Amino acid sequence: MIIRLMGEGQWRVDEKLQNELNNIDAELDADAREGDGAEFARHLVAMHELIQSRGERVAVDELVPSEAMVPPRNITLEELRELIGEEGLIPG
Repeated sequence: MIIRLMGEGQWRVDEKLQNELNNIDAELDADAREGDGAEFARHLVAMHELIQSRGERVAVDELVPSEAMVPPRNITLEELRELIGEEGLIPG
């Protein structure tokens, strides 16, 4: 799966990492529903760090569509609520 970190580029993630990201995505969804800004920020940072540390960065000159988009770390809880669809940020 290709994931775009908005404003930072794209990363390839394997199925194992995708599953871990789905767990964090579920937490982000709960944070958005409950209005827990501190936990929301912690989970979003964790998602970014996992993708960047264990994903494979896609070369800038490689053109591939993103299957998921993760908002920047400085997004507000209200802005996140607008982005989260039925499947969350990470499909699967």
